[in-house]
Amino acid sequence: MQLSFPFSRKKNYLSSQLNPLIPSMCQPYFNRSRLVFSLLCFIFLYGLIGGCLISYGLKGGQIEEAKGPIMVQLASRPDIIDRNGRLLAKDITTYSLFAEPRRIIDVDETVELISTVLPKLNWQEVYKRLKKIQVFLGFNVG
Repeated sequence: MQLSFPFSRKKNYLSSQLNPLIPSMCQPYFNRSRLVFSLLCFIFLYGLIGGCLISYGLKGGQIEEAKGPIMVQLASRPDIIDRNGRLLAKDITTYSLFAEPRRIIDVDETVELISTVLPKLNWQEVYKRLKKIQVFLGFNVG
């Protein structure tokens, strides 16, 4: 006499449905070859991408061209005159000097180097201003 349990049919039914999935898992040789093939493809593609990046880095030609010319040619603006021929505005060349005190390591050396270029500045005032912790320091040069 065979005893039957109420859920025994479901178990048998579910196990018969899962059987098509089991043969692919029971073939480790084919799974290993798939894994090795996938791994080799992955390594090949990453090697190809890495090789391209290294060759672009060694060439560097396109990057230098993208930066633009080293010498910047400044274009002068034409004079602005009114209808009577009087000069209203003219293009003049000025220079400005600025410093960021947070980034200056040796203030004494900085003041000495600036003094070789701009001898007319008050160096005690420049030294005091560079010693303060400010974000930006501008000098009126001309």
